[in-house]
Amino acid sequence: MVRARSVGRSALALQGAYLGLAFGWRSWRQYRVTGDWGFRLSRETEPVARAASALITAGASAGVVGAWAGSRSARPISAARLIGLAGMGAALAVVLRAQLDLGASWRIGVNTDEETALVTNGLFERVRNPIFAGMALFGVANAIALPNRATITGAAALVAGIDLQVWLVEEPYLHALHGAAYEQYLRTAGRFAPRLGRSSA
Repeated sequence: MVRARSVGRSALALQGAYLGLAFGWRSWRQYRVTGDWGFRLSRETEPVARAASALITAGASAGVVGAWAGSRSARPISAARLIGLAGMGAALAVVLRAQLDLGASWRIGVNTDEETALVTNGLFERVRNPIFAGMALFGVANAIALPNRATITGAAALVAGIDLQVWLVEEPYLHALHGAAYEQYLRTAGRFAPRLGRSSA
């Protein structure tokens, strides 16, 4: 019988891969290609963006803590937890693919004085925020794979932070920067999933 300890260790490994690839490797690759690490968080960052970043960071950290706690458990697990583990792997693949689709426009955070291209290729053809969608899925799948107080609270904080970042930071910035082109994009691509959250205007 598969035990929660095995799922917990697998979840921890995926957490390590997620942090190492989606942030460490992607930042390094960005620097190699553009000479810029891509980070746009500083003391000058708007309060709402700092709040979103804090929620996202806290949620991700809680997810790691919860996975570590789960790796020490010897209880039997259900099929749902294995599905959660598979969801973590799928979410990681989505995040990495979407980050590559962004190319030189990839950033962590937003600098409103900076102009970046409106990317509508790859996963962005049907979904406006596939990286954030993948991040949210990763947190929720972690909570399904290893349901405990830390993973569930972490998933909630992560989703709240992502929602705040998308609604009040990312999308207003892109709308202001790209105008009519972004309005057209709103009509064809969903916010976090294909067809869902498209503009009808």
